[in-house]
Amino acid sequence: MATDRRRRRAEPTDDWGQLELLCGWPEQRDYELIRPMVLFGSPASERAKETGAASERSLQRRAARFEAEGMESLFGSEAAKKRKRLPPSVRRLIVDLKAEHPALNPNEIAAICYVRFGRRPIARPSSATSTGAPTSATSRASGSRAGST
Repeated sequence: MATDRRRRRAEPTDDWGQLELLCGWPEQRDYELIRPMVLFGSPASERAKETGAASERSLQRRAARFEAEGMESLFGSEAAKKRKRLPPSVRRLIVDLKAEHPALNPNEIAAICYVRFGRRPIARPSSATSTGAPTSATSRASGSRAGST
């Protein structure tokens, strides 16, 4: 039978040391850091002094990102978000090529993408695209040639 999972009861507190111990996930901790600023308009300088966990400027950036992106801003690294993705037309071509010609290797697919769009995807384009994962591009050519496959 299923085990009975209950949260342990804890008294509500504003003490950062206690709050940090109660957080089960890094994202929850990050939210608790900026929560007073986002909900109640507390100044970042005050929150930085209370927690000692981040600088005033870091807290301001996190709160601004939270207000712009919502909860999504708490998940994933910034480097991953800044990565460029292949346009849908290039991803579609890769998927179609792999479906129609399974024997094509990644280098051949990259060469076809270059002829068609003037740019090459990074290594292993077919596996990343076939799983639906975004693929980033490493280089861009200035001119594109129209060609057929």
